[in-house]
Amino acid sequence: ANLGTNTVTLTGTDQSGNTATCQATVIVRDTIKPTILCRNATINLNNAGQATLTVADVNNGSFDNCSIASFTLSQTAFTCAHLGNNLVTLTGTDIAGNTGSCTATVTVRDLIAPVAKCKNATANLGPNGTVTVLPSAVDNASTDNCSFTLSLTPSSFTCANIGMNTVTLRAT
Repeated sequence: ANLGTNTVTLTGTDQSGNTATCQATVIVRDTIKPTILCRNATINLNNAGQATLTVADVNNGSFDNCSIASFTLSQTAFTCAHLGNNLVTLTGTDIAGNTGSCTATVTVRDLIAPVAKCKNATANLGPNGTVTVLPSAVDNASTDNCSFTLSLTPSSFTCANIGMNTVTLRAT
């Protein structure tokens, strides 16, 4: 509370009760950096493939001899491109301008399953009596918050399969 320039009064009293005073300037400085403590965090992407990291997610009880004025994170916005482990730096600045920092591992996860959408398709056998159907032939605009791959089971057909066949489209 007394950081900066302070005026103090010194009073001296002798054995007879006589007093004299003078004033002096005392400059109080805080040169001790804050102790910044991190913990690792896990965040999940939303339907739009985005997640936000907050100071509270990684701050693990940071403190200072006076008080911490502000915190900053080296990264707060995450997308599908950040899946897995990411290093993030938390920096704290105290009221005297001293800074300290720590590093946390932020694990970004995608827990939202893709949505596979199918449509019926017709495949014509080739001259050798076989045909391979690509997943795109039965895909009807499948979606996901991140990228995905499509697979089709079964995907190969022969003369033995002429007529209606049930296939499974899998979005991963």
